[in-house]
Amino acid sequence: MKYGVGIDVSKGKSTVAILSVEGEIIEEPFEIMHDNNGLTLLEEKMKKLPKEDLKIVMEESGTYHLPVLVYLLDKEYFVTSENALKIKKYLDRGLRKAKTDKKDSYKLAEYACDNWFKLNKVRENDEIYNELRFLSRQYLSTIAVQVKQKVNFSNLCDLLFPGYYQLLDDNNFILGLEILKKYFHPEIVKKKKENQFITEIDKVAKKLGHKGAGITLANKIYTLAQNTISPRPNNQYSQLSASSW
Repeated sequence: MKYGVGIDVSKGKSTVAILSVEGEIIEEPFEIMHDNNGLTLLEEKMKKLPKEDLKIVMEESGTYHLPVLVYLLDKEYFVTSENALKIKKYLDRGLRKAKTDKKDSYKLAEYACDNWFKLNKVRENDEIYNELRFLSRQYLSTIAVQVKQKVNFSNLCDLLFPGYYQLLDDNNFILGLEILKKYFHPEIVKKKKENQFITEIDKVAKKLGHKGAGITLANKIYTLAQNTISPRPNNQYSQLSASSW
C-alpha cells in the first residue's frame, strides 16, 4: 500500500494528515510545532508505515517550511516541496472531494496520493541543501531559546503580577513587555486613576505602532490589578527583575 502525507505549513507550526492512495484516512489532521518535540511527534506518527511507501508533500512557504523539510530529509524520507501556485491549481480542480475537504493538510495528502508516481524528491546532495540544513538548525536553536525565555517571563509574571501573562498574545506581547517594566506590580496600577492609566498606556502603544491595542490591553490590566494579589512586595528588587526584560 502507498501513502501520502500532507503537511500544511505556517509560521512556527504545521498541520499534518496521512492518507492511503485508496482514500483511507490513516491519520486525522494533527498539529506539530517546529521544534524538536514537534518533529519527533511527526516521525513517530509516520513510523507506523513503511518509509519506502511514504511520500510527503508540503507547500513552499518562504522559510517557514525549512525546519520540517531538512528534518525529514535527514531522516531519509521522500519529500516534495511544491510551488504554491501548482498546489493552488490542483486544489481548484476539486479532485477527490472528501468530507473534510476544508482541511489543507488533507488536500496536500490527496495531492501526494494522486501524483504518487510523478513526484520528484527534493535534492539533498548539493550546496543549497547544506545551507538549508544550517539555517534550519539555527532556526530550531533560536526557537528553543525563545520558548525558554517565554517560560521564564511567565514565571516572573506569576510572581510580580499574577494573571498578567495570560493577557498577552502574539499581537500585544511586545507592548506587554514594555508596560510591565513600569507597571510591574498591581499596587502601582491601583494608585492610578483608570482614565489616566489607559491614556498613558495608549501613548506607549502608539509609539510602538500598536494602534488601538493599547486601550484594550490597558483596560484588561487595570481590571486585573483590582482583583489580584502579588506574592512579591512592590520594591526596587521587583522593579529590577521586571526592567531586565
